[in-house]
Amino acid sequence: MATPMSLMVGIGKGAKNGILIKNAEALEQMNKVNVLITDKTGTLTEGKPSVEHVETINNDQNSILKIAYSLNQNSEHPLSNAVIKKAKDENISAEKVEKFENISGKGVKGNIDGKNGLSGKRKFIDLKSNFNSR
Repeated sequence: MATPMSLMVGIGKGAKNGILIKNAEALEQMNKVNVLITDKTGTLTEGKPSVEHVETINNDQNSILKIAYSLNQNSEHPLSNAVIKKAKDENISAEKVEKFENISGKGVKGNIDGKNGLSGKRKFIDLKSNFNSR
């Protein structure tokens, strides 16, 4: 009983300090590690996703952020918080979304002012866009 409890406490303490541990076996294997080498390509992060840049075709970043914020305000996905924070930092408000749907592992969709909106994985957006245009 003591070992599972210790693992649970250790994994919980790590999570509170921004360290995510995949599973108990990974934590046990770390006991054998003397040196940890990482590269500088962004592999290690704070665990707080952020939106750093918005790329658009017509330079209308505010409209894109407004749509993304509106759709993501109802989502519980961790990346949604990054989108919402970026929009709020830019003083952009969210619109009311009707027919909101969260498609697990793919994205979110909803209706904003009578128009369909999608946010999520590219494959999800491409598939839905092609389906809706027929």
